[in-house]
Amino acid sequence: MLKYLIENSDLKAILKFGPQNFFKAVDLVKTLEVVNRIRKNSSHEALWREVCLETHDLLKDSGDRIRLDHSHRRQAQSSLSISSVQGEWILHWFFYQIFYSRHWILDFRRKSWGLDSETWLDWAPKALYFEPSVEFKKGVQNLYLGFYLDQPELFQSGLKALGVDPARDILFQHFGNEDQTAVEFRLAHLESTFAQVFAACAKKGVHVHAEFSALGVMLLSLYETLESAHLRLNVRKVFENVV
Repeated sequence: MLKYLIENSDLKAILKFGPQNFFKAVDLVKTLEVVNRIRKNSSHEALWREVCLETHDLLKDSGDRIRLDHSHRRQAQSSLSISSVQGEWILHWFFYQIFYSRHWILDFRRKSWGLDSETWLDWAPKALYFEPSVEFKKGVQNLYLGFYLDQPELFQSGLKALGVDPARDILFQHFGNEDQTAVEFRLAHLESTFAQVFAACAKKGVHVHAEFSALGVMLLSLYETLESAHLRLNVRKVFENVV
């Protein structure tokens, strides 16, 4: 399932998305449908061009100094050092895409980023993208809005829409219930949170939304990049600049 998707999209090095309770906490048929949709999208060249055009325009609107390179002409720059400002651009774009893009490009891996010039980042993601349902997209938005704008009702609404309401305290703790002005991104922390979320939902017999798998891939790749840069970012400020 997810293993097949990742192995065939060159993301397997960062994905440890199958804790013991994962299969107990999801509707396997619906989740497999989502995974297959992403896999089929990756070979749909016309749709990928459409997604890239949409993304190109949104990147200009976002104000982030990021250029999209969907042709993969650029070689990966393994020695690239991402600054705090550039890390904020990447995080800002992650949030911006969630709120304003019809499609979500899921590939935020470290190897997809390069330095286009001294003041621009070059983003060359794989054709790994997904069009979230209205209900799921709104749920993710409400989760972030509820937390970062201190609106508990929205946070709870987001939890319910994503099917993770039994894991409320786990997710609140993950976001950082005290200080979001100097957040350190650690992939191991995210993986641990996923495992705890699935365990809490499995215990209550609640199914996590099938599209959570797509969000999970995007988050894992984002964390991989920001962790490698050893940054502490003001996530609350970045988020508020998006909404």
